[in-house]
Amino acid sequence: MKELKHPTKFEKTSIFNASKEFASEGKEIALTYLNNYELITQRIEILIEKSNKKAKIKINSLQKEVNNKLQELKDKYF
Repeated sequence: MKELKHPTKFEKTSIFNASKEFASEGKEIALTYLNNYELITQRIEILIEKSNKKAKIKINSLQKEVNNKLQELKDKYF
């Protein structure tokens, strides 16, 4: 397994160069987020919509159960 281990940046180069590379990669990631802001927000909206849809289905199901139980009680006692 030791031969499968991949050396980290800090093992390959100096601390200064490794830190510089990490900073550069961080900048690239930030720029990618900024350049794709609309896609990211669309994805978040889709996730929220899916989550809301599931929540609405569950709430409707629970409401039907409650209504059925209330009707049973009404029929039994009134």
